Amino acid sequence: MTRAAHSVVTLTDACDPVQRDLDDARALALDPKVDPEIHRRVLPGLCRSAVETAARDSWFAWAHAVGTERDIVESTWMAARNQPQRIALALYGDPGRSIETWLGNAPYRRPALAMAGPGVHHGLTSDPGGAIRDVRRMVDDLMSGAP
Repeated sequence: MTRAAHSVVTLTDACDPVQRDLDDARALALDPKVDPEIHRRVLPGLCRSAVETAARDSWFAWAHAVGTERDIVESTWMAARNQPQRIALALYGDPGRSIETWLGNAPYRRPALAMAGPGVHHGLTSDPGGAIRDVRRMVDDLMSGAP
C-alpha cells in the first residue's frame, strides 16, 4: 500500500525484495524529473541490495537444502564481508573461492559487480538503464546458478 499526495492510496502486489529493488531502480532511472546526481548516488545502493539479497537467498536455500544448521548458515553469511565473498558463497558454498571465472563467463557481470560494489561508494559512472539491465541479468544468473 502506498499513500501519495492528497491521501491517494494505491495497492500493489507484494513481490520479492530482489525484484522490488530492481523495479525501484528502473523506475528511478526512467523518471525524467529526477536529477542525474540522484541517479549517480542512489541507483548503486538499490542494485547492491538486489545483488546481496539474491546471493543471500541462493546461499540460504542451498545450505538449508543440504541440511546445514540455521546458525551455521547465518554465521557463514555474516562472515562473508564483501560482494565477491557473498557471491562465491552463493555460487560455490565457499566465500574464499574466486569468482573471476564466473564473472568472465558473461560480459555484463563485471560492470554489474562494479555498480553494485564500488559504485555504492563512488557513484554511478555509466548509463543508468544499461547498468540496471546488467545487474538484473547478473542477479538472474546468481539465482539460477548459471555458470
